[in-house]
Amino acid sequence: MLGFIIKFLLTVVISTWLIMQNATGNLLSLPVLFAALAFGLFIWDAIISYRKSEERKENIQHLNDFFKYKQSKYRGL
Repeated sequence: MLGFIIKFLLTVVISTWLIMQNATGNLLSLPVLFAALAFGLFIWDAIISYRKSEERKENIQHLNDFFKYKQSKYRGL
C-alpha cells in the first residue's frame, strides 16, 4: 500500500512539473503528453500489481486445499 501511495505521489509531482514547464495552454504539447503517459503507466502498473496479488491469493488457496486433501487422505478420512 505504501508503494502505491509513493508511486502515485511521484507520478502527480512529475506530471505537474512537466505541465508547468510548458504551460502554454496547448493540450498536445510534449510535457502534457509525457504527463499523460506517466499516468497511464501508473494505472497500468496498479492493475498488474492487483492481478498478481489476486493470483497469489488463488495459488495459496489451491495449496491449502491440496494440503488439506493430503492430510485427510493420510489420516484415512
